[in-house]
Amino acid sequence: MTAAGPIAFDLAHVSVSYGGVEVVNDVTMTVPERGVFAILGPSGSGKSTLLRTLNRMNDLVAGVRIGGTVSFRGQDLYAPEVEATAIRQQIGMVFQKPNVFPSSIFDNVAYGPRLHHHRSEALDDLVRASLQRAALWEEVRGDLAKDARTLSGGQQQRLVLARCLALGPQAILMDEPTSALDPHATGHIEELITALAEDCTIVLVTHNVNQARRVAQTSAVLSTRRTEAGGLVGELVEVGETAQVLTAPADARTARFLSEYLD
Repeated sequence: MTAAGPIAFDLAHVSVSYGGVEVVNDVTMTVPERGVFAILGPSGSGKSTLLRTLNRMNDLVAGVRIGGTVSFRGQDLYAPEVEATAIRQQIGMVFQKPNVFPSSIFDNVAYGPRLHHHRSEALDDLVRASLQRAALWEEVRGDLAKDARTLSGGQQQRLVLARCLALGPQAILMDEPTSALDPHATGHIEELITALAEDCTIVLVTHNVNQARRVAQTSAVLSTRRTEAGGLVGELVEVGETAQVLTAPADARTARFLSEYLD
C-alpha cells in the first residue's frame, strides 16, 4: 500500500517479534512527506510496536527481531552503518505519558542540544524558539528555572515536544500523546500537531478515531489475527486518505473497528 507524492517512510514486509513471538506481520506501506499520518487499530494490533520501528526504539527491547525494510527518505534505517542515536535525533518521539526529566524547564529543553555539543552561547535562543514552537513560552518564560515536574500534564507534554523540537527533527512520532490529557489540553496538542505538520512529518498512533479525523490527512488501520499458537498478531488492513478510510472503508475489518471505537 503506497502514498502519492514525496515519501518520508517506506516500509516493506516489516515484521516484529519479541522472544520469538511475532506481534506485527508483513506490513508494507509508505508515509507521505509532511502532514499527519495516523495509525489506528484496536488494542493489541501492534500500533505502538510498528511506530517504534520508525526510529529504532525497539532496539532497546531485549529479544526483539525485526524483519523487512524500514527506510526514511531513502535511507535504510537498519543498515549496519546507521547509528540508532543519529536516527533518533532526526526522528523524534513523544510518548503517551510525558517523560519530563527531574530538572528545570530550561534544562529539559537544553538536554539534547547539550548532548550533541550545541554551542552554549546559543542555547538561550534555541530553548526560547523551541518553547515558542510548542506554544509553551508565554506560560513559562518568567520561570525557566522551575522544576518541570510541577507543570500540568498538558504543559509537560508540550515541554516534551519542545525538547524534541530543540534537536531539529525531520519527523516526529507520537504515541497516543493526548490519551492522559483533558479536552482542553488535548485541543492544545492537536493544534500543535496541525501547525508542526506544515513542515514536518508527523506519525500519530491514536485510539481516538475522531482525533484522526481532525488532524490526519492519511491513515492506516491495523487489525489482529489469531495465530495457530493462539496468540494475536497485528496486520495492516488498509491505508488511504483519512476521510475515505473513516467514511467508506475498503475492508470489513476497518468497518468493524470503526463501529466499536467511534465515539
